[in-house]
Amino acid sequence: MNHKHTKTTTEFSNKKINMHLNRKLSAAIIAAFLFTLLFCFMPGIKESIPNFSIKKTSPHFIDLFPLCLLFFTPFFLIMGTLGTVIVDLLVSAFVKDRSKKIDFIMSFIFHAIFGLLMFEFGMMGVILIFIVDRILSIRKENYSYLSPLGCLVLSAIIGTLVYFIFTIV
Repeated sequence: MNHKHTKTTTEFSNKKINMHLNRKLSAAIIAAFLFTLLFCFMPGIKESIPNFSIKKTSPHFIDLFPLCLLFFTPFFLIMGTLGTVIVDLLVSAFVKDRSKKIDFIMSFIFHAIFGLLMFEFGMMGVILIFIVDRILSIRKENYSYLSPLGCLVLSAIIGTLVYFIFTIV
């Protein structure tokens, strides 16, 4: 009888961890897409990167959007997901009361520390992933493995469409 209850609790815990990880992966993909949009539309980005050798006539790099998306997405998936999971573990270790306000503040502080390690572009990416993850956690949706996969496919489709539009024009 007790063994059955333990098995049910373990299955529930594993399901909760999987949903949490799927939400983190979805947040990383969405944040990578938003970061790529900001990166491509920021005026003066060419001047802020030393030795940036691509010469473009337009001040924006929207035609580089698919390439940047291919570059940023794996970085966000690996570093962003790993970083947010580590931040959640640190917050749960430091905050025993788990009030939402303290949890939010501590999580933001730890995210900011991780962002400072990667300088200004890293800070912008960390803030994006923090905001997207908080929005997704507020929705309280059951995230399956299809959620991050759907975000990734949608991001790839949009990146491909942008590439085709700018090669035709």
